[in-house]
Formats: sequence, C-alpha cells, structure tokens
Amino acid sequence: MKDAFQAILNDFGAKIGIDLPLSPEGQVAIGIDETELGLSYVEGTDELHLHTIIGALPDEPTVAFLSVLMAANHMGAMTEGGAIGCDLEEQLVTLNRRIPAAWLTLPRFETLIEGFADLAAVWRDNYAALITTAEAAEAAGTEAAAAGGDSWIRM
Repeated sequence: MKDAFQAILNDFGAKIGIDLPLSPEGQVAIGIDETELGLSYVEGTDELHLHTIIGALPDEPTVAFLSVLMAANHMGAMTEGGAIGCDLEEQLVTLNRRIPAAWLTLPRFETLIEGFADLAAVWRDNYAALITTAEAAEAAGTEAAAAGGDSWIRM
C-alpha cells in the first residue's frame, strides 16, 4: 500500500508543482500556508499518520491547561477525529491524526490535508491565549476557558 500512497503524493505534488517523495522511512513534510505537516506512512498498520506542532509545552503545565487539552481530545471534540499530544522529550504540543491508507484517494487526501492544516492553524492561533487563560484560571481557582469565548474550548 506504500506504493499507492506514494502515487497519491505524486499526483498531489504534480498538482501543486512540487516533488513529494517518501523517505526510506515512509515520511515526507508538506507546507500548507504557514503550517508544516509531517506525513508518515505506517507500514505495519497501513495507515497515514499526520502530525504538526501546535506550540511549546509550558515549563510547568497547569492542571487547567492539561484539562483543556484533554477536553479537546474527548470524542474528537476539537480535533476533528485527531488527537492533541504532548511530546515530553521535545517539550512540544502536537496535533495528530491517523487515517487508513486504503481509504485515501487524491480528492480525499486533498480535503484531509487542507482540513488538517486549517485545524492546526486554529490551534496555533489560539495556543498562547489558551496557556495564559488556563494559568490565570488555575491561579484564581476558577473554571478554565480558552481564548475565543464560547466558540472555542470551554471547561
């Protein structure tokens, strides 16, 4: 199935005017607007793994901050079926999503990449305010509410 995924990458790359070869490890990076997306083909499960950096993990993440991230993950509420994760080694917060490679077609891939990049941009745009609001809520002992009012994450 790796060859089928490479074929989709080739078609997508031809459409946007760049070459997108998978590395021997099955990885490639794509820049969409201001978002760098990492794509990894996972041979053992025949899946595409998308991932991108949202921001740096705070030095001392508060319970309120981590609660907001967990609430966003619950039933894919604010991740569109993906997940927010903390890379403790690199001290990063990431957005991730796994998709069965057999499901992919070029139109589905295009929609997936565009939607994932848009979602990552929303997270990055609101990330600093999320940290500040969560820290303030923790200090005040109140409910944590992320930036963006009721239209974004509220706990």
